[in-house]
Amino acid sequence: RYGEGVLCGTTATGLGLDLDAVFVLGVAEGIVPAVRREDALIAETDRVLAVDGELRTRDRSVADQRRSYLAALAAGADHRILSFARGDLRTTRDRLPSRFLLETASALRGERVFASDFGNLDRSDGVDVVASFPAGLRRVASAATVAEHDLGVLVQAIDAGADIARHPLTAAPAIAAGIEARRARASGTFTRWDGNVAAVAALVPSPATGEVVSATRLEQWSTCPFRYYLSHVLRIPVEDEPERLLEFSPLERGTLVHAVLERFVGEELAKPDAARVPSGEPWPVESSVLRLTEIVDELAADAEVRGLTGKAVLWSLHREEIASEVVQFLLSDNEWRMADGAVPESVEFPFGYDGTPPVAVTVPSGAVVRFRGRADRIDRRPDGTRVVLDYKTGARPRVGKGSADDPVWAGGRLQLPLYAEAARQALGAEQVEAAYWYVSQRGGFGRDEVELDERTSTRFREVVGQIVDGIDGGTFPAAPGEPSWFHGTDENCAYCDYNELCPVDRGAQYDAKESAPEFQVFHDLAIEAPE
Repeated sequence: RYGEGVLCGTTATGLGLDLDAVFVLGVAEGIVPAVRREDALIAETDRVLAVDGELRTRDRSVADQRRSYLAALAAGADHRILSFARGDLRTTRDRLPSRFLLETASALRGERVFASDFGNLDRSDGVDVVASFPAGLRRVASAATVAEHDLGVLVQAIDAGADIARHPLTAAPAIAAGIEARRARASGTFTRWDGNVAAVAALVPSPATGEVVSATRLEQWSTCPFRYYLSHVLRIPVEDEPERLLEFSPLERGTLVHAVLERFVGEELAKPDAARVPSGEPWPVESSVLRLTEIVDELAADAEVRGLTGKAVLWSLHREEIASEVVQFLLSDNEWRMADGAVPESVEFPFGYDGTPPVAVTVPSGAVVRFRGRADRIDRRPDGTRVVLDYKTGARPRVGKGSADDPVWAGGRLQLPLYAEAARQALGAEQVEAAYWYVSQRGGFGRDEVELDERTSTRFREVVGQIVDGIDGGTFPAAPGEPSWFHGTDENCAYCDYNELCPVDRGAQYDAKESAPEFQVFHDLAIEAPE
């Protein structure tokens, strides 16, 4: 009934109430008061100019929060309990007491208390420190819930030196498995809880048993075998949630740019030979820019209908960038056309699709891996040389695992050697060149050429064979890569669909197991840099 029981709400809820006890939780700086960011539409400098304070300023927001805080304290007739967590377990960072809490502590102590002094306060100052949740369980005489009671019993067993894995309270299968997983992941041994499925490796689909695979799929194992395991072995689906999308994702942006360029070049190839732009001449800029703009508008509208574009303000910026970059791509393409006379011969060149045969690659073990894929574009020079091009819509990446002298980047870049092999097998091309083409401002619209010599071919087959060996051996460790402060996670996890499935401390786990003998097949992908 009203007036009895427990009321939960914001600090503003307590205004005018008469309560026996008030508990204000999370009184840490950055939470109380909440951080107010610069408004994206009306800047703070404009808000202060508003007449009669119609627009809420940052200072006024803090003052209103302080008023609610004091009102909540005033509502407690007998007890006023304030608490804050000294650390953030997710970011592993310390938290500071709120300025409001310091104000209250100063009033209780009778002198000014600073954040640096707060840790020295004790029960005589009204401050009680609970070191941790287990420490809290150790000091209470009774438990609030059955779960807390059981945890308290386990804490006592730990203090007595018992192995909780043998305790009756942990006999339930789910709890026993959780304890086993925690211990296994913290050890230096590569276990089934870390991606070691060698015991059932025969059940893992092998790329060398007739299943047609893509280069991107094997690249995924070379980057993070555990991601390959979740996607291609367990086949865990990725759920799309357009309603939670804030902005156009890099993946969808790349798909859109590829589709724009495919349609533009495809329309040129659909014309009779006599009507195409001749070799050595640039695209007609005016008409080409107009057509590119029309294609961008059509495909962007389709992306909007499918709910892929996120918030309208951010999407308008992305759309302008895409339209600008495809026009700059046209100007960059004109430079290449006039420099060596190459003209498009094919777009989205298929192999293993649409009834075309896959590309068969024999690895050093003698196994045959069959590939499928689509080369973004193949140009032809007047002398018959084919130039295989793969569009990249991001920035030029740093050299990954291995060295800059590795043409396949330790398995991170298998596409161009494969596409070149497809051009040779399907087109009968004798002379083939290949390049990654960065069709973005961040990539500088430049090309990274790959020398398709015997060394590259040998290295390509060697790495494909090593990846197949790792998959067939049931080796799927999580490899998060180096920490990325920009993304707030590890570099291999920034755009991973399975980021939330991995343990938070995956980096520490990888470091602890890196020297395990099973990891050697993964380490062998890299080659040493030349002296």
